[in-house]
Amino acid sequence: SGIQGKLDPNKGIFLFGPTGTGKSTLMRLFARLTYQRNYKYRRFLINSIPWIYEEVRNDQDFDLKDYTYYPRCFDDVGFNLPEVSRYGNKINPMEYLIFERYNRYQRSGLLTHMTSNLPPDKLNEFLDKRIISRIREMMNFVLLDGDDFRLLRK
Repeated sequence: SGIQGKLDPNKGIFLFGPTGTGKSTLMRLFARLTYQRNYKYRRFLINSIPWIYEEVRNDQDFDLKDYTYYPRCFDDVGFNLPEVSRYGNKINPMEYLIFERYNRYQRSGLLTHMTSNLPPDKLNEFLDKRIISRIREMMNFVLLDGDDFRLLRK
């Protein structure tokens, strides 16, 4: 893979890098391959963080707890989104999801994957230190560097 060191197969992947390098596409490909090859315990669903935030903001009945089950990849982590009001309380949906998924990771090894344009050292701009610490324990960090393929197609 060209990655220095060794990836821990018991951790998820935090795939980060510049815009347009294929992070989301690569994770969709991995998701499809795990289903086609019937890797029962490595399958995962992909969810867009901006979409989740919109649903939380616009639908008071939207249940974030549904996203704390099953292996998942959260796409576009670090997309600058404000806290959301839920039943009069301000919450950060991403922090809630990571906290709950971390507890499941500790109990059962539940895998969480993420894609982001932000490098890990920039996560502190929108997430609490406690949450960042949990991400570091749950995931392998992999840089996908390169040119913006969207610009190259033009």
